[in-house]
Amino acid sequence: MSGITRNTNVVILVLLAVGAGILLLAGRQDGIRPWDRDVAFVAGAGGFSAEGSVRDYKSVVRFNPESPEQALIDLTLNMRSTTTGFRAADEVALSEEFLDVERHPVAKLTASGAKPIGNGKYVMDAELTLKGITKSVRLPLVVQIKEGSPVLKGAASVNRLEFGVGAETYRGYALDKEVKLAFALVGDKLVEVITPPKP
Repeated sequence: MSGITRNTNVVILVLLAVGAGILLLAGRQDGIRPWDRDVAFVAGAGGFSAEGSVRDYKSVVRFNPESPEQALIDLTLNMRSTTTGFRAADEVALSEEFLDVERHPVAKLTASGAKPIGNGKYVMDAELTLKGITKSVRLPLVVQIKEGSPVLKGAASVNRLEFGVGAETYRGYALDKEVKLAFALVGDKLVEVITPPKP
């Protein structure tokens, strides 16, 4: 591979990495189980798209379709563990210009209370904190019950520039402003509440 082609590929990978900046919370398998959970991101730039992951995170997810108003999502991410699998792209993505993990090593997503909109679909109003900036994010969900645990799936769109993640361009290449977020999070196993019969 020529040096020019190699450098171009690295720039594209960097664009994709830093263009993400925000998180895609995604399950790798449709039949997601607690041990299949993953936190990842995807982004697009110049007609290309790719994904990476945040390997170290903690989550608390509670959702009971019988009481959606008590739903809870609390996700804490170690942004130092963000990786695309390509060192050059990772170094730029983690740099001060983009994720700035030295000063902002942790990102958080929190939401409470879900509003049903029909057919197993819900909406949660969440807050995403990234690089010390907190913004409201609207999370449309589809909730399924698998093996007694709720699985929350959905998608949203976030403007990375509102969080100070990068600029509109990088090395003359345009970066997508809007980042698509998708998520599939497994919640605590539902506990059936049995009401004792009246005497």
